[in-house]
Amino acid sequence: MDAGRARQDPPSLAGWLAALALAAMTGAVFGSLQNVGPESTIRKLNRSLGIVGPGMVSVDRAEVQPLLVQDLDDPIVGSVLNRVAVLATGSNYVAGQRHPLRSGQIVVEGAYLRASGHYAPFVWVLMRSGRVWKVDAHSTWNVMAGRPIAVR
Repeated sequence: MDAGRARQDPPSLAGWLAALALAAMTGAVFGSLQNVGPESTIRKLNRSLGIVGPGMVSVDRAEVQPLLVQDLDDPIVGSVLNRVAVLATGSNYVAGQRHPLRSGQIVVEGAYLRASGHYAPFVWVLMRSGRVWKVDAHSTWNVMAGRPIAVR
């Protein structure tokens, strides 16, 4: 045995079990947090939309309505969803920076990335309703149109 090296015993069963338990707890915590927050709401909305023809978006009402502040039948909501469906088709959404506006309202910058390397930036405005984040389609539309956001 080298004089400079300390003798190491193999890890004990208790050590392996403790490491395994810690890894499982870490995975469970981060797994549960994946579906919380404004980015999660945006991800769910993107997955719930599809293009069925020119200017025609398929929407699962039961899935999408809980993600929105406004009613799904609102014309502005329809315009925002049409735009998102066009951008999301064949793209991956990547969330960027968050900018809190006031308590319970946040702006999320992101982009839709295509395999070709092209990207389309998109800015979302979300509001917290209880413990749930919802897309504020009217404020998102105002951002798209270059108008100021109504801070509520």
